[in-house]
Amino acid sequence: MRQNNVSNWEYDEVLNTMLFFAQRMDELLFHHSTDSYRYPVLSILGLCNEYISVYEDVENELINEKNLEHILEEIVFRLKEDSIAINILSAEYKDRFVKNSGQWNRKTVYENVIYMARKLNNRNYYNGVVDLLRNGINRNTDKRLVDRYSGIFIRVLIDMGYNENYIYNCVHDKFFHSKVSGTNSFEEFLKCFSFEAKTYEVYIGFSMDLSRLIPLFARLRAEDIEIVSVDKNSLPTGIKSKGQKTILCFKKVPGLDVYSAYESVREISKVIVNSFGYYNHIKNGIKIYGQVVNGNGKITTISDKDLLKHRVSSLSQEESKINTEKMLDVIFSNIVNLKDISRITEIHNSAIWANSASDSILSLWSVLEKLSASEDGDKINKVKAAIIPFLSSTYIEKIVKTCMLDIKRWDMDFFEQNVRYKEFNDLESTFAFLVLAEFEQNRKLLYTKTELYPLLRYRIYFLNAQLKNTKGYMSLIREHEQRVEWQIHRIYRARNYIIHDGRIVHNSGELVINLHTYVDIVFTKIIDLLSVSPYSNDAIEDVMIDHKLNSYIMREKTTNRSKEEIVSSELKRYLYFDEKGGEKDGIDIHIN
Repeated sequence: MRQNNVSNWEYDEVLNTMLFFAQRMDELLFHHSTDSYRYPVLSILGLCNEYISVYEDVENELINEKNLEHILEEIVFRLKEDSIAINILSAEYKDRFVKNSGQWNRKTVYENVIYMARKLNNRNYYNGVVDLLRNGINRNTDKRLVDRYSGIFIRVLIDMGYNENYIYNCVHDKFFHSKVSGTNSFEEFLKCFSFEAKTYEVYIGFSMDLSRLIPLFARLRAEDIEIVSVDKNSLPTGIKSKGQKTILCFKKVPGLDVYSAYESVREISKVIVNSFGYYNHIKNGIKIYGQVVNGNGKITTISDKDLLKHRVSSLSQEESKINTEKMLDVIFSNIVNLKDISRITEIHNSAIWANSASDSILSLWSVLEKLSASEDGDKINKVKAAIIPFLSSTYIEKIVKTCMLDIKRWDMDFFEQNVRYKEFNDLESTFAFLVLAEFEQNRKLLYTKTELYPLLRYRIYFLNAQLKNTKGYMSLIREHEQRVEWQIHRIYRARNYIIHDGRIVHNSGELVINLHTYVDIVFTKIIDLLSVSPYSNDAIEDVMIDHKLNSYIMREKTTNRSKEEIVSSELKRYLYFDEKGGEKDGIDIHIN
């Protein structure tokens, strides 16, 4: 998360929840946010539509009916807690669906899901989300609900046709670049989403001369869009031509915002580029330049590298250097791993720089298949068995690290004076600060200093409540595991659609973000384990088996503890999900 500039705010404590909303919206959309804090891939309405689509594919024998089970599980899980959906559908209907849907045949489930989708559609669900956020902001309460439904708000807007880049710009324009003196700024923000269909002129430039193909463009029919070639010497004022050999103007492009208009034209442009490159085998590809003109004549220049979905989170240079050295040390100390690690890194890097989300999904999924080759079962169960132990055991470490960086960015002096503890490294000190009773006064001090950073204050309070005892700790891990499992099934289904049906998958950009995170976490942990292994010839498979068994032991022992507070002597055990950690490193903390 980032502590955005609030110099334009005439701040009063009654605006605290609105400031929290604005900061949370920025975090949900910011490309460097950890995947756990980004907006969801699907709302409950999106899940219903996903079930309907997959059901139809099952009926047409395009996909196995087992794919429906996991979507239904997720619908039931969401419906139990979604007060807005329950209010629209009725509590009685919710209870009936949650209790009985597991015993219904798939046709009955299908009919019920269609019913739910119809009730939640027609902006009913969107209006419910807006009302909940408005009430929370006006009453300056309910941060937990505002936290949850801010992400759903973004998801619903995207599903209804708005582009995430547009939403991101609206958040910054209304809350951080404009004067804010009251909750009316929230209403001004909502006015950005009128759902009024507009038309745009989109200029697409190509870095190669495609003039001989221009007669073919005239044959393209895309709704009412008109496509014309534009001479560089007769471009309208403000339209740039540098680096462009051929420029096309797409007129009357429909869209809710400039970015959604650009995206639709970008898909057509990719067809042109891919067709041309198919036979020409162009080494570095054809660059595409985009400029969009709205109804008022305002020009927005759009570059793919500036679009949120094309940005890939990366480590700091220092951390990247350390990890690279560790990886090379593992490779050069054991020739057994050289071939596998080299191949995995090659596939990973090609996925990051791929021109399409579909290519990235196929490449990154192949890494998981390679890592899970020794497991039993079909492909999806092999992948789950191999990677879920890694994603579970590193989850607490991941969110604690995110919190550590957030505190440091907010106030490094505070971190050094109130979080850092001499016997621990910074990550372990942060975990101690979050969970131990000894740090209660330090946490309270942070609460008093973060009036203008309510998102950080909320996050510290929430993590303390969740992680301070074994029951909450395991609950957080199990919920994460369940989300990961559903997402793995969704990614695998997308992979199958791409391979077997050549289908462009909805929400593939968000799926790539999750899949890339999974690959990075698992592979980085494998390198860590290889680097500290006492056995000189350990291969990847050896440390994966060892880690999986250790994770199972840790899970069993922790689950058997009903509800015990986490104490300083066991701090490392719980941070690293490692049963041995507390025994070899445990110490007692005394705060003056």
